[in-house]
Amino acid sequence: MAVPQTYEEVTIDGRSGLVMDRLEGSDLLTIIGQKPWRVFHSGRLTREVHARINAAPAPASLPAVRDVVNRGLARLAL
Repeated sequence: MAVPQTYEEVTIDGRSGLVMDRLEGSDLLTIIGQKPWRVFHSGRLTREVHARINAAPAPASLPAVRDVVNRGLARLAL
């Protein structure tokens, strides 16, 4: 399975993101639209990818979820 290389973390308009390689190929929605019987296989594959992502350690520079939520709630109170 192809995995994009991650190069850096960026903030644009106050939103965090990652600069990564672009992988060539069809997106999942297109594949399922052309071959709807592949939806179950695609679901299993998506589950595997998400499990791998969730198992990876977060970088130390990543803010705690609690802090992000508190900042968001504070903005709503304005």
